[in-house]
Amino acid sequence: MSLPSKKLHVLTKIARLVPRLIAGVVPIVFVLTPALATHEIDHRLIVWGEIVTSDGQPVSGETISFTVSHDTSIGSVVTNERGRYRVVMHVHDEDLGKVFNMTVRGVKTQVKIEFDPGDKVTERVKRVDFTIEK
Repeated sequence: MSLPSKKLHVLTKIARLVPRLIAGVVPIVFVLTPALATHEIDHRLIVWGEIVTSDGQPVSGETISFTVSHDTSIGSVVTNERGRYRVVMHVHDEDLGKVFNMTVRGVKTQVKIEFDPGDKVTERVKRVDFTIEK
């Protein structure tokens, strides 16, 4: 099996698992570390959410940038037609408590990595929603 086929196979397996936990979210749009984010459940953090306007309308095609310290880019994702996004990040227990930034339209939000390091069976999921002005 070629490398692209392996990645597609793994991403397809993840895309099938996650909807059971998060109904209605589109399949993986962007993987921050594609080769690494496909590890076991205790090595993944799924960050997902939606962007809506102040009157509750979904914002499609909006870019969310992810950065770490000193604004070093680790990737970006674009919302779907329902204003939703999902990113799979590769994390280890040592990453507990670390912070990354999410930026939408110049507004930066700090997100702390939180999970129970003793739980090796529950999917690690973090929801981050944004409300923006029209």
